[in-house]
Amino acid sequence: MNQKHHKVRAILLNVSKVSQIGTINIVVYTYSIDGKKEITYFPTAIRIQKPKFNKGIVKGIKGSDSINNQIQEEILKVNDLIKKLEVQNIPITKETLNQSKEKNSYSFYTLVQLIEFSKQYKEDNNKNKNTNSYNSLILNVQELEKEQNKTFKISNINQKLINDLLTYWRKKGLKSSTQNNYLRHLKASFLVLYKNNIIDDSFNRLDYSLKVVESDLPTLLDSEIQVLLKSKLANTEEMARIKFLIQMMTGLRFSDLDQIIPKNIINNTINIFLEKNEVPVKIPVHNNLKILLNSVDFNVRDNLKININHFNTVIKKVFKKLELNRPIQTIEERDGLIITKNKPLNRVISSHAARRTAISILSELGLSIAEIQSITGHRDINSVVRYIKISDNHKIIKMNQYSEKFNIR
Repeated sequence: MNQKHHKVRAILLNVSKVSQIGTINIVVYTYSIDGKKEITYFPTAIRIQKPKFNKGIVKGIKGSDSINNQIQEEILKVNDLIKKLEVQNIPITKETLNQSKEKNSYSFYTLVQLIEFSKQYKEDNNKNKNTNSYNSLILNVQELEKEQNKTFKISNINQKLINDLLTYWRKKGLKSSTQNNYLRHLKASFLVLYKNNIIDDSFNRLDYSLKVVESDLPTLLDSEIQVLLKSKLANTEEMARIKFLIQMMTGLRFSDLDQIIPKNIINNTINIFLEKNEVPVKIPVHNNLKILLNSVDFNVRDNLKININHFNTVIKKVFKKLELNRPIQTIEERDGLIITKNKPLNRVISSHAARRTAISILSELGLSIAEIQSITGHRDINSVVRYIKISDNHKIIKMNQYSEKFNIR
């Protein structure tokens, strides 16, 4: 098959039934290696009404020449990408185009432009009743760009961006409700971009939940753990309960739990490479962990399908239903001041608490930092230390043992 037989066209996709406005896509018609017809889509930020777009040309509106020039520029960018592949003797197929398009075609779009695109998309479909919130989000992103002296682009849609925004908002002293509102709109923007084929679905695996200051993340008491173990819920709440307990019984990050599948359990040991830092860990499948894993056929990935954001929402409902509402002191930074508050456990619980509980209990059982590190996969010993919280009951026991060293009468 002659791989040079390809066509490049501009078409209109995702047209709103309400406004008749859609998004211009540059499409490439190619053939696969085995001769099957393929179509690769290159979305643009150009939006136009369907009646004004015909056979790749915009007509009948003010500024149509300028819009047509933009469309031609987008077509040229795609053609340039094709030429680069041809120079390298790479076949022009859907696979090779998709592998190259983000790197070569979309890197010039800034995050602010993409959020504005999402805002406009929602307005065109009469779904955006929060224009001011989107404008405030855009302003916050621009302020963070100025602070970091950089411009965010598609490649910056990752966990670091979310964490940097949260840190920046805490410095500004924004209320938790305001931060949650911005995060909701940011994720909604990413969803629009995904639906328009501009980004992949990796945004959905990011953690958008507000963090309690790490030193004050809750560690569960033995009595609370027993309530979780003895309870039986239904549907998604039961999935969240089991997944929380499995995380607590392994000490893994939430993102690594989906690696617990039959082929990664060898000789009664979980053998995986951690997603965050690619560190290999081996975790023995002890009796309680075996009971939990058996309930999901030793396949967390396929039988406990719940992403981290949904999980953190549902696990709060689980703790509320089980009346696990012990007051937890939280710390917030606002306007340069440290503010402490007492909040019920069911409002601050998250996947982080499962990991911290595991690490704290392992420490109380006498495991060394190095031994704990071999289970959790932390590269830095200091990171392990920050997770450890010694319970009041454990301190009483140890201080009584200490007292027995003396003989005061």
